[in-house]
Amino acid sequence: MRSGSERVAQLDRALVSGTKGRGFESLLARHFTVLLFLFVSFFYFNLNALSFESLSAAELYSAFSLAGYSLNEKDVPAVFMKKFPDDMKSLDSNRRTRLFVKIMIPLILAENREIISSGNKMELIIEKGRDNWDDDDYVFMMELGAYYRTLKGRDLKHMSDKAYERWVFIMRRRVLPVSPAIALGQAALESGWGTSRFVRLGNNLFGHVAVDYKKGIKPLRWNGKKRHIKIFASVSESIKRYMRNLNTNSAYLNFRRARLRNKDDIYGMAQGFDKYSRIKEEYIDRLWSVIRKYGLYKYEDFSLSDVNLYDIAGPIESFYIN
Repeated sequence: MRSGSERVAQLDRALVSGTKGRGFESLLARHFTVLLFLFVSFFYFNLNALSFESLSAAELYSAFSLAGYSLNEKDVPAVFMKKFPDDMKSLDSNRRTRLFVKIMIPLILAENREIISSGNKMELIIEKGRDNWDDDDYVFMMELGAYYRTLKGRDLKHMSDKAYERWVFIMRRRVLPVSPAIALGQAALESGWGTSRFVRLGNNLFGHVAVDYKKGIKPLRWNGKKRHIKIFASVSESIKRYMRNLNTNSAYLNFRRARLRNKDDIYGMAQGFDKYSRIKEEYIDRLWSVIRKYGLYKYEDFSLSDVNLYDIAGPIESFYIN
């Protein structure tokens, strides 16, 4: 990945050239001053907070290009979008696909990083032995168990040794990251590459249902009240719910088993989605087709940049664009 000074030099060259057709969209030209401030701030200042108006799809695509954010580099900058541009459909298919991946990859990697961190901490506490836990260990394990829906009202302190061993067995199969290729493929399939009405109105990529239908989005062809679509405050919340769902819902037990059996085999993992959709095996075929056609498997070994910036919308320590 290029350094901050190299990126700013690239911005300067683009500004001095004053030309369109060299990565300089007309919409971007009108907002260049704001975009320059955005990226100079990103690379040179450790801002505590920055609220920034949503960019159009064309502006965002060009801004990422000017900043040197390339999908050819495996070190991904920690730039997190709170929402997708409303006009994703305005881009041609190739640009829309690439912008979708650029928006999604940092968010997926960030959530996986949180899961991996929790799993590592869990293992360290397990190694201590229950009798040696301090209060912080106990609270962490109880909260983690509640999040992954494995406690069912039980207290870890009062479990029998056999029940505790079974609990550890289950947790080690749930507190695991989700393949970026699979997450990208499913998000693309279910959101139309970020163009769906549910994404625009509710940051909902995967069709999660609202508990209270009065607070959700009513599907246009739905006359009932039970399946309104949940509204998320940000895209990252939608991704977090999706990963938690895969890691806890009994309907996706086959996926979790396939993930264990096929740690480096995306196709093998995908076979576990036979109960993810009403169309069952056909869904697996569609998912694998998208992953293969768009080369989503190549993002499996991407990683987040070590740049430590501040996310104004939640626990992710990084830069956030509203």
